[in-house]
Amino acid sequence: MISSLYRTVIVRLYPTEQQEKLLLKVEKEVLKFLKLSRFELQKTLYHKASEAGINVSRYTIALLVQRFTGSMGEKAIIPYNTEYNAKFVNDNGIWFLEVQLSAGKGNRIRIPLAKTEVPYYSALDELDGLPIVITRENSDWFAYVSIPVSRASNGLIVGVDFNYRK
Repeated sequence: MISSLYRTVIVRLYPTEQQEKLLLKVEKEVLKFLKLSRFELQKTLYHKASEAGINVSRYTIALLVQRFTGSMGEKAIIPYNTEYNAKFVNDNGIWFLEVQLSAGKGNRIRIPLAKTEVPYYSALDELDGLPIVITRENSDWFAYVSIPVSRASNGLIVGVDFNYRK
């Protein structure tokens, strides 16, 4: 039985034009890595299936492996961690995601989360040490933070969607 559930805080990012170029560059590198990883996984699965003597045609094995690795998705997710290379920062009531997009000191950028003060963003202070994923959906950028939670005694979990003001 699953002992804990996860909820996810989703915040919209508003990168500047220059920040978006950097994010797109990182996204391109992540996709390149995923393509290489999928190819290596396909090779490994194909050879393991052949070595195990699975009694189906080589073509069927190749198709199964291709479909399995294809199910991992084509979306680039850029992983970060609030303990090491990303954090939420409140600067004069405006929230930012400060993230290190490239190696080396001084390569951190601050991406705005909202263009105006949003009172309930104070919950972002509690997200230290948790993994963050940055992803793009069409032309919009989002940061996802998964929070481990315990199952409530009544079996209900209440969540807050940070994308809406009302």
